[in-house]
Amino acid sequence: NVIINDAAINNISHKLDDQNMLVANENAVVGCCNKLVSSQQSTLDVLTHWNSVYLMLVSTILPFDALAWWKENALRYPSVSSMAGDILAVPITSVASEAYSGKNLTPETVETLICG
Repeated sequence: NVIINDAAINNISHKLDDQNMLVANENAVVGCCNKLVSSQQSTLDVLTHWNSVYLMLVSTILPFDALAWWKENALRYPSVSSMAGDILAVPITSVASEAYSGKNLTPETVETLICG
């Protein structure tokens, strides 16, 4: 037979109350975190939207010269600026390179290019 006294019942009752309090506190913390994440996500969505709008407006209103920008910022980004200058200085062509070069190369020129 198990004898249950008032002290044991009170002890168990207090432990249950403490556990219920912990669960309630954890639920409150989780609820606050969910609200915070939700509000941050909403803020991020709004910022992303307005950033897209801004970039669209800037790209359509203001002409942008990438080569000039890299020249202006060469001191801030010396290595990347040098690479950007090399890449952006290459003329753009609308003719496919294979079609353009294939017609004008003789077999001797191709051999010279490949073999050195």
